[in-house]
Amino acid sequence: MDGAMATVDFKFLVRDKDRHGNERLYVRRRGCPKVRLREPEGTDAFLAEYRDAVNGLAKPSRPTKRPTAAPGSFDAILLAACASPEWRALDKREMLTRRQILEKWGDVVAPVSGVRVGALPLASFEERHIRRRRDVLAEQPGAANNFLKAARALFAWATERVDETGVKVNPAKAVKRVQYVKRQYHVWTPDELAAYRKTWPIGTKQRLAVELGIGTGQRPSDIRQLGRQHMKGGELHYTQHKGRKRTPTHMVTPILPALQEAIDAMDAGGLTFLLNKFGAPYSEHGFHNTFKDWCRAAGVAECSPHGLRILAAVTFLEAGISTERMMAWFGWRTIKQALHYAQTFNRAQMNRETAAMLAAQSGNGSVPLSGTVPASGTKTPRKSLKNIARKG
Repeated sequence: MDGAMATVDFKFLVRDKDRHGNERLYVRRRGCPKVRLREPEGTDAFLAEYRDAVNGLAKPSRPTKRPTAAPGSFDAILLAACASPEWRALDKREMLTRRQILEKWGDVVAPVSGVRVGALPLASFEERHIRRRRDVLAEQPGAANNFLKAARALFAWATERVDETGVKVNPAKAVKRVQYVKRQYHVWTPDELAAYRKTWPIGTKQRLAVELGIGTGQRPSDIRQLGRQHMKGGELHYTQHKGRKRTPTHMVTPILPALQEAIDAMDAGGLTFLLNKFGAPYSEHGFHNTFKDWCRAAGVAECSPHGLRILAAVTFLEAGISTERMMAWFGWRTIKQALHYAQTFNRAQMNRETAAMLAAQSGNGSVPLSGTVPASGTKTPRKSLKNIARKG
């Protein structure tokens, strides 16, 4: 029976894989809703379920609900953490991302026991379990490190409630992040900015977007939300989107002339400056993707909205603005971020000046083969060097 079943070609039967690679069987007939088959393939129950689906007797199946999570299990503690005031106070997107990452881990079936990770007691987890999951995701370093961040947060929450959860230590704390070279954002060049402005003149939404980025130096998540409601006495008063629920940064940014011109020329339909085709503010992903479309239309496909923030920082440095003033303008809480831009810029600038000095010294634009400064750092007249060479 089993051998015969393996050779049968079931009409209307399709095989799909879910995000975890598990195969799922469906009956899909034209003009009819897709019906999932849940009985083990090759059994009499499977055949009966298949016939009912083909004959239209089976209703489109709904995903079965997970069994009630056992107290102290991964699933139970994750649900409790997501419902806690601490996690609910997080940014909505961060909260959703954290939960999705952990739920995906909970759906993994342990290779030895065949039990879902989510059904295991959270107190039984060790460093090796966290490390194993990190290694599975290591080909995508960002995903691996995001998993570690979410896992550390879950176990940290659980250890604070050891009486309820039984979790005494945080096994994710000692697991190291995956090291990788971070993607560098492309810095707009003057020619690219000119090309964009030529394509999108004053009075267009696209032009206002780029002037908001340069004029405020803020992140795309802030640019997309700025509007007339933030204008007060020639300034923009707003709270940065990043960290607004934990460590809010309140900003007061004077409106520069180029930005004011773009605002005055733009007939915005609502309070928010930049609105999508539905007349609503852009989402983070929506704004980024739309802005990239505008850049491609202008022939500057490598450019991005975040690159405008970097361009603004470079402009400040070229103007000789101090790092303290940059911290205030960009809303940085530590000097580390300002120094990152300053050191990169200063290193390049100093190298250019050094090259010019060496070229001037050689007189022909090339670096001399032998210097006139010995290891001690004391300058020696050329005549003395000749005498030393003769004696040598």
